[in-house]
Amino acid sequence: MQIPRRLGKYEIEELLGHGSMGAVFRAKQDVLGRTVALKVLPPEKAQEDDAKVKRFKTEARSAAKLFHPHIATIYDIDSQDTL
Repeated sequence: MQIPRRLGKYEIEELLGHGSMGAVFRAKQDVLGRTVALKVLPPEKAQEDDAKVKRFKTEARSAAKLFHPHIATIYDIDSQDTL
């Protein structure tokens, strides 16, 4: 997997892991200067099936409703054509 240097407003620092639905990167958010985790659905997965994109977004929206110290906080959902 080719690791991008940037994704939108994020500077990619390293790949943390990957699985069947995508990859998770540690990145720096430019605007706030904080370290974040980015879960990315690769373009080839998104092009295979709209249902995968819908599932990916549903998962993010569901997780965004949860507040717990052991659950990652969801700050944003975005899409880009570069990866």
